[in-house]
Amino acid sequence: MRVTGVLAAVSSAKGDESMSAQAVQRPTVHVPHPTLSLWQSAVHQTLLERQPKDGPSLSQKADPYAVAINNLAATRSILHARMIDPAQTATDEERLLGHALATVQAQVKGHNRALNLDAARDLIRRFSDQDVEFVTSCVENFIRYYIASKPQYRDWTQTEENLEFGVVKYVLPADARLGVIGDWGTGLADAEAMLTALIRKTRPTALIHLGDVYYSGTVEEVRNSFVGAIDRSCARAGVPRPPVFTIPGNHDYYSGGVGFYDSIEQLNAHDQRQQASYFCLRTADDWQFLGIDTGRYDHIPGLAFEPFYRAPHLDRTDVTWVRDKLSKSGDLRTIMLSHHQLFSARSPLNGPLSFRDEYFNWDLKHSFEDFFPKIALWLWGHEHSLALFRSGTLGVNKCRLLGCSAFELPAGDGYDPRFLEVAYDDPVVKLGMEQQWLNHGCAVIDMAEKVVDYFQFPSWGDSVPGDADLTHLASEKILGGRIDKRY
Repeated sequence: MRVTGVLAAVSSAKGDESMSAQAVQRPTVHVPHPTLSLWQSAVHQTLLERQPKDGPSLSQKADPYAVAINNLAATRSILHARMIDPAQTATDEERLLGHALATVQAQVKGHNRALNLDAARDLIRRFSDQDVEFVTSCVENFIRYYIASKPQYRDWTQTEENLEFGVVKYVLPADARLGVIGDWGTGLADAEAMLTALIRKTRPTALIHLGDVYYSGTVEEVRNSFVGAIDRSCARAGVPRPPVFTIPGNHDYYSGGVGFYDSIEQLNAHDQRQQASYFCLRTADDWQFLGIDTGRYDHIPGLAFEPFYRAPHLDRTDVTWVRDKLSKSGDLRTIMLSHHQLFSARSPLNGPLSFRDEYFNWDLKHSFEDFFPKIALWLWGHEHSLALFRSGTLGVNKCRLLGCSAFELPAGDGYDPRFLEVAYDDPVVKLGMEQQWLNHGCAVIDMAEKVVDYFQFPSWGDSVPGDADLTHLASEKILGGRIDKRY
């Protein structure tokens, strides 16, 4: 079983790498629902705040509130997937947290930006006198995150650099190796172990993250589960931290992007600094990595579950910036990076009443399709799996899904396409399984050889497997087909 995120953070901070003592009864659950994700962040932050005071030792049972919030998320995930959940009685902690969530959610739905803490506290007291102050602190943290949740943004049109804003001054060497991870920011032990193994095996020149730090991309979560986790992985691998370039996902914007913007100020310095939520990173031989911000318009509570939902678009100024970079590149010399998908084989990107095809992002396609011949490779995350799609789909040379670097997905979801318009490259590359969970995945882009190598790493439960390591899945030329194993 998985340890909860906050207890993993506490365990890691105390140097306990096994983390086996704090196992809970469900896998750690992250849900793509902003309000519930903020609530998870609020509860876990409150647990961290009371840790020095109450401080259950690592040999004791997991905090019941950590288990409770995980179970609430699991229940919601099961209901959304229309799966049958084994009947079980809710604990007092689950009922209390669920009731408190309902009070703040009612205020959110009422569009009351000045959320009323006293009203929430009174309703909680009517429901139970158990741990009122703890749950009130959860509500306070939720309100703090929610008030900050209006997305931050750095607009190139408001800068003196104009269209050169967002272009990283640092130039990658022509023989650079770039490690790529997606949806990685859980702060859990196997996520860090996978990155440690990737760094040891491939010694990347730089790292790229395709977005999402859970639960809501708060400053505390990003510092522990992303920046801190990268530092710990590099320390274990015995190397200094390489430059890290990242784009925000929807979870990063659930708290307004505060953690994301805090992270890009910490990660790189001087010429390597990333200025914005989008970036252009060039190589000495005139290739470019183009990171775009699709998370900004996917942060509204509950929107993704509405029948009228449409896949997120880019702001008009973003489109202008991206098109400027594509117009200046040679054919098939751009590697595009986004959190959200251009298309999907399995996940509907638009709601049934959106009047758009479900399988592709209409706005991304129509904003850039005249430049698709310039894109050699498009990497994205968001969907928690790995997939190598058939070359040429929607007119793009190669598109690859890599949203599987830490997020646990039941293996039963499989690879069978839901949309016949999208097929996989042959032979089909699939993640293996660890018990009932898909393995984690990552990639390395070798610019000297213009090759991408794909790896998997086991997800684990109560104890760290002694033989856990990266295993090779596939290698391919960016502008060609599959090649033999290189690692």
